[in-house]
Amino acid sequence: MDKIFSTSKLFISVIILFLSFTKTVTAQSILFQDNFEQDSGLQWNIVSGNWARQYVQNSYRYGMILNTGSTITESQAGSFNWTNYEFSFDMLPVSGADRNVFFRVNNQKSTCCSWYDYSVSYGLHMYPNHLWLEKRTATGGSELISTSITLSDNEVTHFRIRLEDNHIQVFLNNETIPAVNYFDNENAILTGRIALSVGTGASYPTEVWFDNVKVISIDPPQPPVSKVVFVPGFGASWNADAFASCSFDNDPTRWSLASYAEDVYNPILTTLSESNWQVIPFYYDWRQQIPSNSNTLSDKINSSTVSDEKVNIVSHSMGGLVASDYLANHDQGTKTNSLLAVGSPLKGAVQAYPAWAGGDIWEDNFISKVATTLYLKHCGLLLSNREAIHQFVPSVQNLLPTFDYLRDSKTGILKSTPSLLSQNRWLPLIFVNDFWGVKFGTLTGNGQDTLSEILTKGKTKKDLLANWSDGKPQEKIYSNEGDGTVLLESSKFDDEHNTTIAQTHSGLVNSADGMAEILKFLETPLSDIGSSASADPQSALVIISYPSNLLVTDQDGNTKKDKDGMVAFTNPKSGSYKLKLLPKSNNSLLIVAQFLPNGDVKYKEYNFKGFGPKFKTLKFDLQNPQEDILIP
Repeated sequence: MDKIFSTSKLFISVIILFLSFTKTVTAQSILFQDNFEQDSGLQWNIVSGNWARQYVQNSYRYGMILNTGSTITESQAGSFNWTNYEFSFDMLPVSGADRNVFFRVNNQKSTCCSWYDYSVSYGLHMYPNHLWLEKRTATGGSELISTSITLSDNEVTHFRIRLEDNHIQVFLNNETIPAVNYFDNENAILTGRIALSVGTGASYPTEVWFDNVKVISIDPPQPPVSKVVFVPGFGASWNADAFASCSFDNDPTRWSLASYAEDVYNPILTTLSESNWQVIPFYYDWRQQIPSNSNTLSDKINSSTVSDEKVNIVSHSMGGLVASDYLANHDQGTKTNSLLAVGSPLKGAVQAYPAWAGGDIWEDNFISKVATTLYLKHCGLLLSNREAIHQFVPSVQNLLPTFDYLRDSKTGILKSTPSLLSQNRWLPLIFVNDFWGVKFGTLTGNGQDTLSEILTKGKTKKDLLANWSDGKPQEKIYSNEGDGTVLLESSKFDDEHNTTIAQTHSGLVNSADGMAEILKFLETPLSDIGSSASADPQSALVIISYPSNLLVTDQDGNTKKDKDGMVAFTNPKSGSYKLKLLPKSNNSLLIVAQFLPNGDVKYKEYNFKGFGPKFKTLKFDLQNPQEDILIP
């Protein structure tokens, strides 16, 4: 799903002032969280007391009111195996003086205190005028440190307790200097869960409420992240053997960047490399369904890294779906430091319907049209276009929208997408709230006319047994809230993780402002490079020779060497293109595909015999296009 356009070398050379910098990563993951907005009481283990979730001061909170003296209550959460972590929470004291939390709580009991069955743990006692850090061992208890503070009733205070080996720090609100800074050098307690506690001594009643409880792991330092895995979109990868044989191929080493997609992706690949990232492109069989490719991406990343190394992933269009499926179903933060999905149809793309339901390839994305048309022409001779799509490009089904987008022309009513026969059986993707600790983002384009709905009419008799199971397209409806290929609401996960710029689908990865946003996400230093305009292609000349080496010289004397048997010219000029073919077999195939400005496609295949070099000329004419343009 990739519109391509021409980008000058000068444009790239002035795009960014690259600085020397070190790429580091702080590894953290959320072990536990509860904001009590939902009833999640099952994750709390109430040891004593009538703990309750209650709406207090404009928020649901967790706590209680104690009306009896000499009472201690406790509610625990988490794992006894937790080691280094940050434990944060908001506390709202209403009355009383005895409010506490415990951490590194063990399943071993302490004999320190006859009045309550305490566990081995640390405790923080938060009285109105001081904090008291306590330690309870198997046989005793001691006050480690005390500090003066002010905790006023009916005021929320945020606490952050950081536990790293034997180092205990307590921070209040947004302060950077800890109120408690203690090293326990006497058999420190190094593992345990968390607990909340409310009590009364001589002073009661006591009313205390807790909110926004969160536990984040403090993992060992990770090696610096130096690699970016780049995943391009639908149709951008090329494999001559797979094309010629009309077969699938899961080996990414046999795939490369398609010649017709170079203008889209070479600028960002060059920019990443020049900014000191080690770029690992992942070219793949985009015709196969997403889970198959995400599994291959997993193998690619594992084979490109050492055991504890992480990578950043930048993905475009369908590539964002592959990378997101990899994160959700294979990685879950094990190897991924960050993931940016650029112009990715996370809720599908409307133009997938005419392709899947009728075999029609619309003009809404140039790379998609070129790639899919080549396969339909070469592999689908004995099938209808719809049947050929289903057999040779089943990934189109993964791109069908999950939102309502087909409107009945008679009633004007949007059809319910779950009721359609053309269904996306894969989306939506399921992420946990913190993306497994991975920095996740989406970059979306806006302000471009983007297909948003299709006005449909009922089937005709001709269509009953084959195409348009959910209605035949009658009219296209566009919205300017999108990048020209993917709607804005489809390409962003949510507002919090999204950045939107006024760019086209291809401009998101090869315009100055698009690349600036990608580098910003990667925390790469850059200068103020402003924005740039992009020019989308209107036509292309694609030449495939298999199995052969191929050289093509245009009318200006510029010569291109094939990439895995393909040479492509975008926005080609009319004139003579001279071909030199060096066959690798006694039987070789030449394909000439003309994608014309008016949307027409001229496609012709030629077969040659013999190993000797062959010199041919193509007469390309935009004004008077012909299907057979080969001059002997």
